[in-house]
Amino acid sequence: MTAVDSRVAVPSEDDLARLLQIGVVIEEYAEEKSARLLSEEVDDDGVRETLDEALAESDEHRRRLVSLVREIGEDVDEERIEDRVREAVEANVPSPDGSNEALRHQLESERLAGSYYDSLIEACRASTRIDDGTVGRVVETLEEIRDDEYEDAEKIQTELSQT
Repeated sequence: MTAVDSRVAVPSEDDLARLLQIGVVIEEYAEEKSARLLSEEVDDDGVRETLDEALAESDEHRRRLVSLVREIGEDVDEERIEDRVREAVEANVPSPDGSNEALRHQLESERLAGSYYDSLIEACRASTRIDDGTVGRVVETLEEIRDDEYEDAEKIQTELSQT
């Protein structure tokens, strides 16, 4: 996946809605991936708790992004996204061999999402064709979500360094 080119502004609300829908997919992927990582091979209660929290947080982030897309006036086929993402996770994300591998996979998801939101925030800020109120609401939400992602990445990195 490539990041949004932050040197280029988001040109329209339609494009913003599409970029937010990519965020919905990222969060759905993170949610499905966390659920998959909660295999019986992960027997550490702390790691299971971290994955459970990540799953719940991704669900909340996805819902917030869907709400933003709908505020802009676009629709999101959540069921279709969920089905497609679940198939992709099942086909491409192996069950972890243990707790550390599960944490490394989760760390990857947190960093990917944070990076995407960083780029999207900058592209939104550069936008001159979208209503300032809309941009403000979107950026505020994206900053909160991005901060959650990086906070979780830092927590996971700390857990990994202690093992």
